[in-house]
Amino acid sequence: MINTLLAKLIFGYKLPHQSQFGGRTGVRNLIALMSIISIGLLAGCAGNHIDRSSTSSQSANIDPFEKYNRPMFRFDMALTNHVFDPVVKTYNKAIPSMGRQAVHNVFANFQMVPTIGNDCLQGNFRWAGQDIIRLFLNTTLGGLGLIDVASGAGFYPRSQSFGLTLAKWGVRDTPYLVLPLIGPSSVSETIGLVPDFFMNPVNYIGENGTYWGIQTVQYVQIASDVLPQVRFITDNALDPYVAMRNAYLQNRHYLMEEVDQENTEPQVQMNGTQLSPSSDLHADKTSKSVLSHFIPSGS
Repeated sequence: MINTLLAKLIFGYKLPHQSQFGGRTGVRNLIALMSIISIGLLAGCAGNHIDRSSTSSQSANIDPFEKYNRPMFRFDMALTNHVFDPVVKTYNKAIPSMGRQAVHNVFANFQMVPTIGNDCLQGNFRWAGQDIIRLFLNTTLGGLGLIDVASGAGFYPRSQSFGLTLAKWGVRDTPYLVLPLIGPSSVSETIGLVPDFFMNPVNYIGENGTYWGIQTVQYVQIASDVLPQVRFITDNALDPYVAMRNAYLQNRHYLMEEVDQENTEPQVQMNGTQLSPSSDLHADKTSKSVLSHFIPSGS
């Protein structure tokens, strides 16, 4: 796969030996396939820059695949209603809030690795330094991230993606795309799944059995985090598809603008009274996995 080779060349990862027909290689091949499809879509839509002077023109340009996106959105929501909702309800009843927060913290701590990688790719080395300190503090003093001690020291959570790195490089207003299981995305964000996947250390833990167990816990925790926001957006909307699309695109535009302004030195607040830039809306995007795009917080 072209994207797999690029990821290996860029990030220097030596992939564990796996069979082509199962395990982690199957997941990587699926992600690479979605990204290759997105590259084709991106090439086909080259030059279709959004006309911000017209709402109808903007909608037409940003969502040229609506005939595909709407059925896929209905599929994702049906899966949410009939699979994720019951699983999340059981999980929330079985695990107390303190335990769920600890699980969330651990995966958010792992997510700091691709965040640091994307900081460097964006040339935001001051932010990379702050994020390295956060990762060090939470991994050592916080027990692999179970306890968020870094925030108490003024190093607040934030998250970057390769899709935002592409935006920093000038690949910005790519078409809206709804992916199976993943949900709202864009062509450039889908391409970014590959390097983000390879940079996340969670994807290198354990053999197939352990790996899938860890991934299952991660996906359930993500769903537990985001489903209330999904419901908030869709339940009272006249057109849930448009509501979700607008929420995603508005937030993505905000994140891209924020990335453009992140060359300034991070402001570390020791008293915790003021969050550093991007600490809230960027925070804790634990993976580009199940439902991770459904929320308008990039997380």
